[in-house]
Amino acid sequence: MAIGHVVTRGYGTGTFDGEIRQVVLRGFFDSTVVPVLVDQLPNLSFRPSTGTFQIPLEQYWTGETSFSAAGLSTGITLNTSTGVLTVNTATASTTNGIVVTATNGAGSTAGNSFNVKISTATAPPALSMRGGLGGFRVRF
Repeated sequence: MAIGHVVTRGYGTGTFDGEIRQVVLRGFFDSTVVPVLVDQLPNLSFRPSTGTFQIPLEQYWTGETSFSAAGLSTGITLNTSTGVLTVNTATASTTNGIVVTATNGAGSTAGNSFNVKISTATAPPALSMRGGLGGFRVRF
């Protein structure tokens, strides 16, 4: 794709000499186009009882005006205006198959199914250095 003139959101103009590999448009849609999913929603993983986390999901769509979700469990909520997913690790449990949908006046677009994992994984074993590093050599 060749472009000779670039408009930079009202901050002036410039010239472009190169290759465009991806174009993501944000905030310039009217309600005649349904929201577009621009990237896959990732699986999320948290340790239990480590706090409340907010994950902005609106960045995965463009053209959206509101959100909805299916498959949420206790401790996992979605702000339907902002698209922020909140996970309270004190009350949430592992939840599979969450689907968030973005909506505007023209319709809606569902994202891919994703999981929220609350993991009780143990820490790796500690390495003891009692007695120093006797018997070890470091070579450069």
